[in-house]
Amino acid sequence: MRAFLRIDGDDFDLRGARLVWYQARCEEDEGIAFQLVTHGSKNLLHVAGWAPGFSPEDLSGAEVTVTDAGPDAALDGRLFGMLLIRFGRVDGARAIISVDGDIQGLEPGSEARSQVAADIDAAVVAATIPAFCNRCGTSLADEAEEVAEIVGGRLVVSSRPRPTCRNCATTQTELAPPRRCSTCGDEYDADGIDWQSDEHSVAYNCTCPQGHTVAGTTTLAA
Repeated sequence: MRAFLRIDGDDFDLRGARLVWYQARCEEDEGIAFQLVTHGSKNLLHVAGWAPGFSPEDLSGAEVTVTDAGPDAALDGRLFGMLLIRFGRVDGARAIISVDGDIQGLEPGSEARSQVAADIDAAVVAATIPAFCNRCGTSLADEAEEVAEIVGGRLVVSSRPRPTCRNCATTQTELAPPRRCSTCGDEYDADGIDWQSDEHSVAYNCTCPQGHTVAGTTTLAA
């Protein structure tokens, strides 16, 4: 299959794509929340959505209409007004997906629209769930909590632990990058942490001795 992006009839090749998924409820129905990102030499498309199911295979043949995604659906920074996501065959490693919609004009407040279509061959990846506290390294097995968020214009609720255990979140309130890997619990070496901060937030990219990498931002509560 040739992966491509079409904007107002002009075709562009796509080089790679990832579909990251996790289980989440929407209006009490069990389902899958997903983030799809694909790129070419000059283009970047990302969309997010939710569909009923329990595993990636359940997305096969599904159609998801997104009408109020906001920043969760955009092409090169231009937001989609309406979006239809059609899933072909999906398994635990690969997904064939088509996207059709319209994006806003380049000028602020513009009523112009461009038609967008894409055929995408994406790698399927389960979202990483923290297993160990990124401060003290203790297991997070008993610290799962419900997290509500807007995905593709819909309120979804997932159950997962936060990367910092409750004890550290309460007692270690300084603004600092993680100290331990949230996947294996190993302590980071000094050369495995790249970070920058200001008085309100810290951004980091950390790689542990086992090769697990995590990147993110921590912000002080207002």
